[in-house]
Amino acid sequence: MIDKIFEPYFSTKENLIGTGLGLYMSKMLIEKNMKGSLTVQNTEKGAAFTIEITTN
Repeated sequence: MIDKIFEPYFSTKENLIGTGLGLYMSKMLIEKNMKGSLTVQNTEKGAAFTIEITTN
């Protein structure tokens, strides 16, 4: 499931609550507009998201 969370319209919510666009849009904005990266990994406490942005 973690491999799909950045895909558009992917959602783990039931009954069509939400659109599944939040993480997809976040990743696109960070990568295209900020020249950075957004990644995720599982930890013992849950999902850990990392945003990396290069500064000049």
